[in-house]
Amino acid sequence: MPWQFHPYVLLTFLAAGIALMAAYHSWRRRSAPGATSLTLALLMIAVGSAGLALEIGGRTLSLLMLSRKIQETTLCFMPLLWLHFVLVYTDRRRYLTPKIFLSLGGISFITLIVILTTERHGWFYRDIWLESQAEFILLKWTPGPWYWIYTVYLYGLMGLGIWILGRKLIHLPRSYEGQTILLLVAAGLPTVLGFLYMVGVLPTTCPLGIVGWAVSGGALSWGLFRHRLLDIAPVAYEAVFEGMSDAIIVLDMRQQIVDLNPAAQRLIGKRADEVIGEKGEAAIAFLPDLLRACDGGERTSTKITLGEAAPADVGPSAGVGSYDAVAVGSFDVRCSALYDR
Repeated sequence: MPWQFHPYVLLTFLAAGIALMAAYHSWRRRSAPGATSLTLALLMIAVGSAGLALEIGGRTLSLLMLSRKIQETTLCFMPLLWLHFVLVYTDRRRYLTPKIFLSLGGISFITLIVILTTERHGWFYRDIWLESQAEFILLKWTPGPWYWIYTVYLYGLMGLGIWILGRKLIHLPRSYEGQTILLLVAAGLPTVLGFLYMVGVLPTTCPLGIVGWAVSGGALSWGLFRHRLLDIAPVAYEAVFEGMSDAIIVLDMRQQIVDLNPAAQRLIGKRADEVIGEKGEAAIAFLPDLLRACDGGERTSTKITLGEAAPADVGPSAGVGSYDAVAVGSFDVRCSALYDR
């Protein structure tokens, strides 16, 4: 019998169903930034789950080769779609140049052709055979040269997208935390599981790959429905915060600096990466005056005088780091308490 039903197949159908449902709702929001690439990625998850069902139930070399080709084909384009979505989601569209996108897309298409024709040249799989382990018939192979190029490409782009999202999460307000964490889970869990399978930490008879697909689709679905993933993107917050002419400094409960906008960086003459995470009093000389001005309550508006020396350049075009000392003058100060942060 070329195919045999296995209970694990039900899990693959569940993963495919969740991904298809999420893809449908993502497509309905296709006018939102990143919706198209997210929809295609979810469709890839559904197709990959179907391929995994064939692999679990397959009993012949031809059927198992078909299942592997289906799964590897979906993974060819997954990292490109993921990176495209992340760059749009985090408002880094400037990196989506035609040259970069065509170069990465070219690698995906070449990989697709190599996978579909691997029996002829052995660039992806070579020395293919079947092996029986417990209740499974497994497809075994010796990796070809393009397999390693594809592996570096896959984990490199997935890791880059995860790193960009992780950095973004540090500076996002609470309203965006949930959806960003779900994106990290959706991409991170399958990537980690795939890497563990590749290096042999997880045995091929352990069907955690199903869990990875299901969790990925489920996390994206939860982000779409519960956290309005495509309805509220962090681009608007960043555009407003970064573009305000007023200087904004955000402190946590321990008086450590957690964020400041470009206007505040120009005011104090230091870049954000020089002061974020530092104690405010140590990083900004006039912060004690600001804190004392804010002692009147949760919302305070007052006026204070700062500094004793003139800055090197006080014009509106002054850049970060162009100040010899703290800006001088009388400033209106408004203080507001932020809850849960």
